[in-house]
Amino acid sequence: MALHYRKTRDGQWVAYGPAAEVVVGEVEVTKRDCSTKRETIERVGRPFISDGAEMAYGYLRAPACDNCAQPGAKHHRLDSNGVRGQVCDRCRFEPSYTLSFG
Repeated sequence: MALHYRKTRDGQWVAYGPAAEVVVGEVEVTKRDCSTKRETIERVGRPFISDGAEMAYGYLRAPACDNCAQPGAKHHRLDSNGVRGQVCDRCRFEPSYTLSFG
């Protein structure tokens, strides 16, 4: 059984699958359309039993900010050249003319 994306109760996306396959490091996660994506698991949650199988959540690494390269990018912005990127909480309020994603 492959790893799939799942949203936790608090709204965080995780990799979900058999506990033996959920490991720290790079893994392939299957999307809803059956394509796959490489993700990095930072930590593994405590295993639990679901339908008689031992399952676990793998907590994914947050993407890096396109402006300052710090982890935690979750806001979409345009830089001074009109290039779309993701920024962290700190860079979120910077004026667009100071942002550079290139």
